[in-house]
Amino acid sequence: MGIDVADAGLVEQFETHGVDVDTSTASELMLDARTVKNRDEIECLRMVAAICEAGFQAIADGAAPGRRESEVWGDAVRELWRHGAMVQGGYLTSGPNTWPKHQANTTDRVIRPKDLVYADFYNVGYLGYRSCYYRTFSMGEPTDAQRDAYETARDNLYDVLERIEPGATTDDVAEAFPDMEGEHAEFYDADEHWQLTTNHWAHGLGLQLYEVPLIWRGLSPDHPIEIEAGMTMAVETQEPADRQGVRVEEMVVVREDGVEILSEWPVEEITRIDY
Repeated sequence: MGIDVADAGLVEQFETHGVDVDTSTASELMLDARTVKNRDEIECLRMVAAICEAGFQAIADGAAPGRRESEVWGDAVRELWRHGAMVQGGYLTSGPNTWPKHQANTTDRVIRPKDLVYADFYNVGYLGYRSCYYRTFSMGEPTDAQRDAYETARDNLYDVLERIEPGATTDDVAEAFPDMEGEHAEFYDADEHWQLTTNHWAHGLGLQLYEVPLIWRGLSPDHPIEIEAGMTMAVETQEPADRQGVRVEEMVVVREDGVEILSEWPVEEITRIDY
């Protein structure tokens, strides 16, 4: 029997009753079937992006010096639930908690003036369709270093988006992501790209957080696939700014002439929060 989603306990029970279980074939078939999205699926992803933007607005309205990360994140999650989303992931970090990336947990740290704050709405679902959507905020006027870092991260992201179109291959697209120097690999004691997942990459979005295609320097050069119209994905980048960091991410659908961006929160500059 083929199963596309299974855990060890379920497989064990079937095998105890004499049923041979195959968890790989069905999973590959389902991933292949979900690679290209139809119109209704794309609209579900557009809707979940809109719900995430309601969460970003809650952050913009509620973040202030003296409030804790956990309080502001709670405001955002409450807003996501109010719009009917399922919230199965995500976090908000501030100040030195924003860099490096592996410090990806909301804490009780108190937000301060001149902090960067970023929120990752990943695995927020609408009718089962999942988000992955980053935005960065500055508490007051951003510093020059913060502004420069954001500009670099945004430009890196859009360099990748310009390469995504039907017929392109994931290895060619991945070349637009930063090299090891641009990855700031020293923060992670990394020597190769495969040690730096989730920093600069693109991944398919749908009924799961990670679907086909995967565009990443650590994998795509050796396992390229062709981009097709109707694929949906999230593309994300990051960059350090002194002891802090910025992140930015777009949710997109591949069209015949490039990508349509489903995420609409302003991206040209850091969102400034005055208080």
